Amino acid sequence: MSDRTTTFFYDLKGQVISLTAARADLWPSFDLMLGALRVSKAARPGFRVDIIETLDLQENPEGKLAFDGEVPFDGHCRMIDAGDVFHLVFPGQQTLSILDKESCAEIRVHPDSKIKWTLLMMVLDAALDAGGQHMLHTAGLTLPGSEALVLIHAPSGTGKSTTSLALASQGFGLCSDDVMILRATQDGATAWGMPRKVKIHRNTAAMLPFVSPYLGETWDAEGEQAVSLDRLGEIIRVEDVRARPIAALLHLA
Repeated sequence: MSDRTTTFFYDLKGQVISLTAARADLWPSFDLMLGALRVSKAARPGFRVDIIETLDLQENPEGKLAFDGEVPFDGHCRMIDAGDVFHLVFPGQQTLSILDKESCAEIRVHPDSKIKWTLLMMVLDAALDAGGQHMLHTAGLTLPGSEALVLIHAPSGTGKSTTSLALASQGFGLCSDDVMILRATQDGATAWGMPRKVKIHRNTAAMLPFVSPYLGETWDAEGEQAVSLDRLGEIIRVEDVRARPIAALLHLA
């Protein structure tokens, strides 16, 4: 990377990730997810990400084809497992190479393309894994009067956010409605919530009218609106971002 690049650092609660690119607008998706975790310069990040804007996407790396098909919303991609390197290719748009042993990743993005959500989540998952943490598709709330967590697991669209907001209105503290980060050690398991906006579905709004004042008139293609944690903090308790012990796991079927 050239001397004109800019590097941001994010503290993933024990694992610092650095992200370097020529222009700030190459990483808006990262800041949307991780902006609240940004920190000043770290001497030794545990995981490095370089974003390179280029016409040379290197779309045919060697390795075993692990996936070739469509992913929701992002379109067609290929995943190639080359042992110590894992590749994600969106033909004509962008590529990702994750180097496990070096704890780094390289994103190559076409000038006419924007970094996709699938790629972002794969980078984040690799960075967390390098630091001994694991990303879970769960909601997390503190129990009333306690720092202990209850995690709520369910497939998308089956009620995690609705259940989380309902519990938060009854004295539970919201850490995240969708993504929790787990660390398991010999001393036990802890988790912290990814501080991202809460997506509220129109059906959730109908069942929980107390959120209605925080919604506008425009819904996205999935019938949802994103509401910041700061705004929700006016009507429910939103917890700060730190690791807490896990007391229970609830599965919604």
